[in-house]
Amino acid sequence: MGASRDVSKSAKGWSVGIGLNVGKQLTDSVGLEFDPYYRHKTIYKPREIVLDGDKTKMGRSKSNEYGFRVAATFYSQLKSK
Repeated sequence: MGASRDVSKSAKGWSVGIGLNVGKQLTDSVGLEFDPYYRHKTIYKPREIVLDGDKTKMGRSKSNEYGFRVAATFYSQLKSK
């Protein structure tokens, strides 16, 4: 039983994402941001694998990502004399 390496290692693809950013100023020096997001990614990875003389072609892969991001922002205030 033997297998070959990938014949082609090139990859092409595209992705699209959407998100909604919401921010809230809690105090003069602290802010909070949060946003849900969605990202769709399609990658074309043309390759050919040979296993025991049988050739198998593999095509594209797709992924969908969902997430939620939270960030705290701290502001420093410089006092002038």
